[in-house]
Parts: sequence; structure tokens; C-alpha cells
Amino acid sequence: MMANTSPCKSIVGVEFFKPIFGFLEESRFRRNCPALPDELWLEAGMRRCIGLFQSGRDVLQNLAECHDTEILLTPFFESLKSKRRLTLLSDILAKVQAHMRRALPDPFADFKDLADFDLYAGDGHFIAAASHDKAAPRKSPAKSKPVGRVAAFTATKYATGHLDTLDLRSHSMTHLTVSDQVERNKEHDMRALKRQDIQALRQGAAKGRKVLYIWDRAGIDFRQWYKWKENSIYFLSREKENMKLQVLGVHPFDRAAPMNRGVIADELIGTRVGVTLRRVTYQDPESGTVYIYLTNLPVSVPPGLVALLYKSRWDVEKVFDEFKNKLGETKSWASTPNAKTCQARLLCLTHNLMTLMEEQIFRQTGIRNEAEIQRKTKTLAKRDECTKGKGRSGLTVLQQGIQRLTQRTVKFIRWLKKSFRLDAHLGALPRASRQNLRSLMISILDTVTCSVLFASSCHGFHKLKIGYGPIFRVTDHRAGFVDSEYGILATWATHADYDVSNRDLAFNSGNLLCWRKQHQQIFTTSDHIAVILLDLSSSKNLKFVARTRMKIG
Repeated sequence: MMANTSPCKSIVGVEFFKPIFGFLEESRFRRNCPALPDELWLEAGMRRCIGLFQSGRDVLQNLAECHDTEILLTPFFESLKSKRRLTLLSDILAKVQAHMRRALPDPFADFKDLADFDLYAGDGHFIAAASHDKAAPRKSPAKSKPVGRVAAFTATKYATGHLDTLDLRSHSMTHLTVSDQVERNKEHDMRALKRQDIQALRQGAAKGRKVLYIWDRAGIDFRQWYKWKENSIYFLSREKENMKLQVLGVHPFDRAAPMNRGVIADELIGTRVGVTLRRVTYQDPESGTVYIYLTNLPVSVPPGLVALLYKSRWDVEKVFDEFKNKLGETKSWASTPNAKTCQARLLCLTHNLMTLMEEQIFRQTGIRNEAEIQRKTKTLAKRDECTKGKGRSGLTVLQQGIQRLTQRTVKFIRWLKKSFRLDAHLGALPRASRQNLRSLMISILDTVTCSVLFASSCHGFHKLKIGYGPIFRVTDHRAGFVDSEYGILATWATHADYDVSNRDLAFNSGNLLCWRKQHQQIFTTSDHIAVILLDLSSSKNLKFVARTRMKIG
């Protein structure tokens, strides 16, 4: 087994990257690369996604200065061209996606008509070309010369297109393909989808399961839909204005069902290419807007559920907004298609790990984004009241269903980014923070007693047995503080990587202890679970971000 050379020693960082390192150990595509190990390459790529770095050199400099991990320039950039690394990344992304299906709640679990379907919302999006991308000749001269562009009348750099899909059951993101920039300057979504083989489109679905793609109007090709349906791949989109379709029949449905409220018609239609489809016409009871959906789904799926599925497609647009505006991924890292695919899949992997981390914190601590949840609740209540004020019967089940957070907040991403920096030793903290922590410890610690099991006696740490008395003294090698209101003890130490075994308490840099006064219990961290997560961005205002209840003694 190869050693884990991850530079991250912070509690949050170890927890964040743990899923991929577990799958990395099992991957048959892993290789021993002394110049740049696979785990370090993956972590550096995801740190770049989260850290809002200006360039690849900026990432490497940050790792060297803040985390004492030096990565040579040439191996890092050459690794983005490696097909083996891309295959490894794709393998880990698929395993993380499968893990999320098992671990995260499914908002569509109650809809039995969709039990046999894997649900994906897909779309294409563009980011700016890489700095070293070659300019392509224009088909016609530009009308005006853009500011700062050289030879604007003869050549230009076209944006890089990507096709991504969001699993609506687990909210996991995956990348299908990068656009063809050889034969097309801006490749159409359907052309890129046609380049994918059946296995890629089924995304690991088991035999017998069906796959549904929910796409905007760029995903319409009725003849291709018919071919894909033979492999249990279905599509749902919206009707184009210039389409000429013929009504062949009407599908009966239960108009009294709450889910079907707002549905005007469910029709069987014929197309010019000889393919029959379903056309569902739905009117939003709140705004009065009429939406027309086209799909090859069986009639066993109620028309109201068809409308709900397309409404959920907006989630993938919100993830794209997270990529561009919160993670700052607006430009390609490198020029080769292999490197651009690596970038897109590292970004999807980062989103998936953030989703897992947020769910883990909620399950262990009960902490979640209450502000956003309350905002959504108030907005729904206000919309329902306005709808009733117009003489209608309020919001429908469709409008109130599947209310979940589609993005990670800026605060969460900022906290995650800062927590990665906490793997530095205590001496790397700002002097003001160290002084405040030290003075607080000196004033409180001597009066605090509790029952503690501590069996570590190495590198200057004193061995303490079960009993009552001061927990430890403040020295030059460690510092911490006790919050008297919550009964929480936090510690930092300059030494790291102590063995966690035999119920020992390990003082890793960033490890924390929690003491519950009322139960006289001691809590701690291991290399698996974080107990307390603190925001050290301000030396005068230490905020509790998360806490768990893992009892070890």
C-alpha cells in the first residue's frame, strides 16, 4: 500500500479529502509517481478549485509557503496532459457519485413512478479560453475591434464548452465531455451528446434501470431520442416555438390528484421524422404562464410529475452559478482537451465533496444553513399568500415540493478554504491570536477540572490518568482556551501526527477537545471525525462553526 502524502493536516481538510483517498487506494489506475503522487495531484487540483487562485503557479506557491509542500512546476502542468491521470480522476469521480447515491437523502424517493429511473439534469456551459489557446481564424471580419485584442479582424479565441449533468437524487455533479474545438468553434449540445457512447450516457446505471436526461431546448433530436430509448435512455425538454406537431391522441390522467393541479393536457403527438412523443401542457397557477414539455417517458409517469422534473432542471443552472461566481472558475487552466477535461472533473469532484461535507456536518452536529432555509420558507409563505389574494387556492404541491439547497453558500466555501490553512503549526498563527489564546488560558485553565483519559507521553506531553485536576498547562508548544458557557476546551499544538490508538487523545495541530460539564464527559477528535471547528479569522472573535457528540472516554 502506498503512503498518503497529502499535505493537509487540518481536521477539516482530512475529513474533506477522506472519500477520495479511500477510493484512490482501491483504484486500479493508481501508480507510484515520486515526482507528483496521485493523492497530491488530486488535492492540489481541488485546492485550486476552492482557493480562487489566479494561476497554477499561484497554487504551487501557496502549497509551498502555507503547507510546506513543494510541487515542481513541470510535473504539475505535464500531469494535466496525462491520459492515465484523467482516467484515474474519472474513476474516482464515478465512485464518489455512487457513494453519494447511497449516503445522501433522495428527494424523489417518495415518487414510486420514478423508482426505476436515474434522474439527471444536463446542460452545456462555456468558460473563457486558456491563455495559451491558439486563436482560430474568423469566418468573417469583426464589425468592431474589441478592446485589447490583437488581430481581431483575422482571428479570435473561442470559449471552451463543457457538458455537465447533475444527479437530481444525490445532487452529485459529473462531467460528460468537453466541446469539440477542432471542427466546431462552439459545438451544439446535441452534437456533443451524440459523440458519447451508450455506457457514458448511462453513467454506470445497473442493467434494467432507466436513465432520464432533462435538457433545455438544445437537447432536442427526436430521431436520436428514439435510438437512445432502445437502451433505456429517455429525454425531457420543452417545445420550440417553430415546431409543427400533430396531435394523435389524448392520454387520460387524474385531474383531481394534487400533483396534477395545473396540468391542461397530456397528448400523444407525431413529429415530421415519424417519432411519437408525449406533450404535456402545464399552466403555472401562480403566474399564469403556460409551459409545454416534450418527452418520451411512458404514460405511467403522471403529467404533473413531468412538470416537476423539468422544474428541478434549474438546479444544474444554480450549480453552474456556484462554479463561476463562488468558486471563480471562469477560465480554462490549459490548452489541451485532456487538461480542460481534468479541470472540469476536478471541479465536479470539488462540488461533490463539499456536498458530502455539508451533509456530514449536519448529521453529526445538527448544524445547517438555517438562514437560507428560513428565507426559502418565508418566500414560499409569501408566494402562497399572494396567490390566494388573487382568488386562487394557493401554491400547488408541484410548486412547494423538492425544496432543497442547490448551492453551497459563500460563507461555507470561505470557511472551508480558511480551514485548510489551519494545518500550519501554532507558530504560524498571527501573534495577536497567540497572545489572546495564551492570556485566556492562563486566566481560566488553572480553575478548570474534569475527568479525562489521556495516555500519551511523548514529545514533552505529560501522562495524565483518570481523575480530577488541571487538564494541562500552557507552554511554548501548545495553547488553547476554555469557553465557560459551553464547557468547551480547544487545544492547538506544534507537534503533529500522534498515534490515535488505545483510546488515546492525540494533540495534532488543530485537534480539539470538548468537555461537557453536566455529564463530566471528555470528547475529542480522531483522524476520522471533527469535534469542534473554529473560525480563527479574527483573534478577538472566536466563533463555533460545528461540533459533534462522539464520546471516547
